[in-house]
Amino acid sequence: MRKDQNNATPGSGSSRRRHAGRGAALLALLGLVAPAALVAPAAAAAAAAAVEPPMWVVKDADSTIYLFGTVHLLDPAIQWRTERVLGALEDATELWVEIAIPPGGEVALGMTMLQRALSPSQPLSSRLNETERAQLRKLLARSPDAQALGMVIEMTKPWFATVTLGVLPLMSAGYDPAAGADMVLTQLAREQGDEVKGLETVEQQLDWIAAGTDAEQLAALKSLLAMPDAEFDDMMKSVDAAVRAWMKGDTAPLAEYVEDWRKGEGGASSAGMSYDTMIVQRNENWAGQIQDLLKGKGVAFVAVGSGHLVGPDSVQAKLAARGIRASSH
Repeated sequence: MRKDQNNATPGSGSSRRRHAGRGAALLALLGLVAPAALVAPAAAAAAAAAVEPPMWVVKDADSTIYLFGTVHLLDPAIQWRTERVLGALEDATELWVEIAIPPGGEVALGMTMLQRALSPSQPLSSRLNETERAQLRKLLARSPDAQALGMVIEMTKPWFATVTLGVLPLMSAGYDPAAGADMVLTQLAREQGDEVKGLETVEQQLDWIAAGTDAEQLAALKSLLAMPDAEFDDMMKSVDAAVRAWMKGDTAPLAEYVEDWRKGEGGASSAGMSYDTMIVQRNENWAGQIQDLLKGKGVAFVAVGSGHLVGPDSVQAKLAARGIRASSH
């Protein structure tokens, strides 16, 4: 228990570019490991919140499971720790997140991710034309660590560059992985003596993030690099707006993003990743784990990427298919 309270047509070039760019940005929302791997943990400062992010609850005679949608990197100024959220966490004795990073484990996680991404025998620049290389340099220049980051990306596979470019503008705008809801909840849960468990492993997430074929990964990166600067900036503003809307209880903007991915062209891939793998299969797996939790007793708090809690393939929909009702909390 808590001890301390605290207008393009489908198939057009513009549509495909937005789809790839949104997909890269959605990685920050859907629970991939990239954001957490980029920074060391920061203290979770207490903050009074004036907004109400959406929550759900699943109950039976002797079990209560709270379901909360996280955003994996956030502007620290966004207030989301309401009495309702903190009260549910206080009631719980277990916190379930997508991957349970041990204290101080961010560096090891980053190294594991980088090892999977490395492709030293085929420099990334050799796979891009001059226009694409120039755009890559321009986008990397938004980071204060542009030179070092560019050297790393040069030695990696296309998926790593796409993920990095999708997260970088948000971080440059003040978003911080250490302020991400799952990171903060993990710290608070450990402070109150709760057990923190993972629904998945790091290895599983890396398998999925790198699962696209080489051609799919390269196509997603090239599509992102082909996006005009103004379009890229507008897309990032809309992602920011969707995040802020979610944390105020408005699920519609994020639901629109996920629906676009679900209906995507050519098998619905986003940033080279399959909607079926990243959303449908994972949500089905998590619903099964929640069903197993209901067979026990007590109170648990389950925090997963907010993109998993909207649309026809949401965790709540997968629970409903098993005869389990997730009610708004």
